[in-house]
Amino acid sequence: HGGGASSGSERPSARPELLVYATLLRTKKTYLTGAAAVSALPALLLCAVRVDASEDCTRLLVDNWLCVDLPSESERAAALVGEAHALRRGLSRLLRARLPQAGCEA
Repeated sequence: HGGGASSGSERPSARPELLVYATLLRTKKTYLTGAAAVSALPALLLCAVRVDASEDCTRLLVDNWLCVDLPSESERAAALVGEAHALRRGLSRLLRARLPQAGCEA
């Protein structure tokens, strides 16, 4: 038996994770391919359509429905929000530069 089962006595992770996957393969059973665990906060910040933050970044509202409270991590959260914003701007620029080359109109 693998280490995937959790006993009730284990503490939850201090840094929650999300399961991401490349493909959902459906046969008689459903399989996830290319699955990996990623840190939840960076993944949310990179994949969200919209992120609203309190002035001190201790509370984030992701896509107008998911509220993330980070009461003791305002500096870390502010840094992550800034990094995610910069990454998203860079990705957007790259996509805009590439799409016309592929014959797509954006």
